[in-house]
Amino acid sequence: MMENNNVIAVVDIGSTKVCAIIGRVYPEGKLKVEGEGSVSCRGFKKMAYSDLDMITTSIKRALVMAQEKANIIVSSVYVNIRGIYLNYILENFSIDFGGREKEIDGEDILKLIKQASKIPVYEDETIVDVVPIKFYIDGDTEVAEPVGLEGKMLSADINIILGHAQAVKTICSCVQKLGLIVDGIIPEAYPIAFSQLRTPERHGTTLIIDVGGKITEYTVLKNNVVVLNSCIPCGGDNITSDIAKGLDVSNADAETLKRDIGYAAQEAFRQNRDCYVTHVGTGDTEMIRASHVIDIIEARASNIIDRVKDSLEKNGVETETIERAVIVGEGLRSMEGVDIIVKKAFGIDSRRPDFFVETGYMPTYLTAYSILTYIYSCIEYGRSYSVSNIKVTESHVGIGSESKGLKKYISMLKEFFTLNE
Repeated sequence: MMENNNVIAVVDIGSTKVCAIIGRVYPEGKLKVEGEGSVSCRGFKKMAYSDLDMITTSIKRALVMAQEKANIIVSSVYVNIRGIYLNYILENFSIDFGGREKEIDGEDILKLIKQASKIPVYEDETIVDVVPIKFYIDGDTEVAEPVGLEGKMLSADINIILGHAQAVKTICSCVQKLGLIVDGIIPEAYPIAFSQLRTPERHGTTLIIDVGGKITEYTVLKNNVVVLNSCIPCGGDNITSDIAKGLDVSNADAETLKRDIGYAAQEAFRQNRDCYVTHVGTGDTEMIRASHVIDIIEARASNIIDRVKDSLEKNGVETETIERAVIVGEGLRSMEGVDIIVKKAFGIDSRRPDFFVETGYMPTYLTAYSILTYIYSCIEYGRSYSVSNIKVTESHVGIGSESKGLKKYISMLKEFFTLNE
């Protein structure tokens, strides 16, 4: 029998992999990762969920790995959705207490959220998340946490996140084929911002660039509000492919060269190194300058950042107003000199968080881990725990009694309540 064991299960469908992570909240309130799993998956092609059978199989394999490590079977999961399938709108909602002073409680907050979740949407859209940004008492007094305060009216600026209905349906179908329930469809932008941004970066305008294998997702936040979240069809795999073609080496050798050299800009490279390559065509081994490889990396890395800038401008973002950038994802984050490329393109400073140093987990789990901590922060505001069974009897994905489809849960993210931390 499945039970609620304060477990949160997350599946991250990426452009080149599927990751699963299972966390558990213990009585003292501490969240602990119990198990994780990652498998290669090429089911996301040309900015679309294309091979659904491959995605479904990869979800199962990743969950099996996570469940075996955690000694937990889950029958429901949270799953991510890419920014290209999302639209963000910001609206104000309010409730009037009939002209009398009232102490505000959690039920009042939920009433605001329910208002936001009932706005009319087109048939090809569905609401996937609702994130309160600011609260006001009596129309003009901004407060960080309204619960416990008194007022005659409570209002809030709320970011409503709309997903393309077909994309949401596709994601749910991949999960439901395994007999699993979808706890919620989670946009990546707020979880990654929640886990990766420092307090000063939550003020003003910040650009997050998440370079993956096949795509680069970018998010613009203005005072903690997502104003744009989309992606371009280019990532770290393109760098590998360029090296392979440019030097006539295998993709495996190109990937090794890219990671071993670890530089994205000649200006940051202060060494005089040589490296050996084996040509695919002839089988001959040749010694070349490491700087030759960096030339190839820099050309593509610059192209990726420039394409992000072009896409931002085409979507109406005034790039000169962006104050800083944060680079995440495995495609570029680990390379020295990325800040130089960003500086040339945008004229701003950038930072590359070290996910492994900060969490102890491999960078491949950044998105899944970010969603896990995000959901954990939202539990007291309406998000649910995943359904689970602590005792694993065999290695399989837990099967629910029936597939209940997409459950719509509304969250309130405390970290984003205030701009004056």
